[in-house]
Order: sequence, then structure tokens, then C-alpha cells
Amino acid sequence: ALPISHEFQVETKNGEDLIFRCLCGFARNKEIIEDLKDGSPCPECGKAIEAVKSIEVGNIFDLGKKFSKDFDLKFTDEDGKEKEVIIGCYGIGISRLMGSVVEVHNDEHGIIWPEEIAPYEFHIVTLSKEMDKSEEVYNKLVEAGKEVLWDDREGLSAGEKLADADLIGIPNRLVLSAKTGDKIEHKSRSENEVKLLDIKELLKESPYADRFKEGT
Repeated sequence: ALPISHEFQVETKNGEDLIFRCLCGFARNKEIIEDLKDGSPCPECGKAIEAVKSIEVGNIFDLGKKFSKDFDLKFTDEDGKEKEVIIGCYGIGISRLMGSVVEVHNDEHGIIWPEEIAPYEFHIVTLSKEMDKSEEVYNKLVEAGKEVLWDDREGLSAGEKLADADLIGIPNRLVLSAKTGDKIEHKSRSENEVKLLDIKELLKESPYADRFKEGT
């Protein structure tokens, strides 16, 4: 017999699965209940269910005693009796999880990584020839224990670098150029507001100061 599987799904318009859900908490994969369709009565509360596309992020398999029997895996209970172990396994596909996050957190320009799982926290974009100033900011961030991606590529236009920054989707973009002078242009990937800050403001006085605790 096949093991019982309990899936964890995330809704997305480009999902490969179709699930039926209800506000009462009912949710089933189409493969399990094939006779349901969008608007059918919920088997649990009777209200109309909704069909949505989704991605399977993880699952739980109840394996029962199958492998316990195969490997003679037993334990002794409090009464001194031998019993077969009941087994379950839990799986989260890392690449599938990343794909699910990107499907949910994006816009027309690219990825918007949540700060909790972003590959980097800050993305420095150097425009014109501000290498010395960029290196100073980079070193300050690294010394503060922050993960930083530095785009110091030459021969690319400002538009190309900024477009790539949006595409990659690091939470905080820092632009340094002749135009910004002694300031650093800060923009959150999930917001439109742009702020001009100096190093001191960025590290100590800005709304982002809690991200720069020395020794963290």
C-alpha cells in the first residue's frame, strides 16, 4: 500500500497543482477528490469551494509500520512489551521552496526576496567611478556583520545595473555615484521611496540602524 501523504501547498497563479479550498479550513488536491470543481459544495460545511493553482512546498508521509516490519525495528513499552515503531518522514524541497517564494514575491521587474531568506541583505551598485567610496561602504557593512553583494562591473550603463538589481531582488539597494556625492542612495526593493544617507546615518541614525549592531 502507498503511504498516506499530507502536502503543504502555497497558492500561485503559475502553480502546477490544482487545489480546492474553503474558508472553513477544508483543502484538498484535485488528484485526491476528482469529482469536485470550482463552486462545488464543501464536503465539510456545504459552502462553495474555490479552485486555485498552487505549488507543493513540502509533505509529510505516514509510513505506518511498513519499514518497521522490513527491518524488524521495535521498542519496549512501559509494560515491557515489544512493539513495532510507527514511522513518518518529512520533506521540504529546497529548490521547490525557493521557486515558491519567487512565485509569490515578485513584480514586473523581478524577484523581491523577503529579508528572512534573502541571499544578501544589501546590494551595492557602483555607478561611474566611485570605487573608493563603494569599497568604504562595503567594508563598513561587512565589519558590521552584514551580507553584501557589490556590483562593481565596468562597461555597463546605470540603467543596466539598476535593472539587474531589481531582477535579483536583494532587499536593500545602495547606489553610489557622482550624482549622490557624499551620500548613499538607499531604496528598499519592496518600496518606491528613495533616501539619501551618509555613512553615519546609515549605520547609526537611520530607520535601518537596528540592522547595524556592532558584533552581530
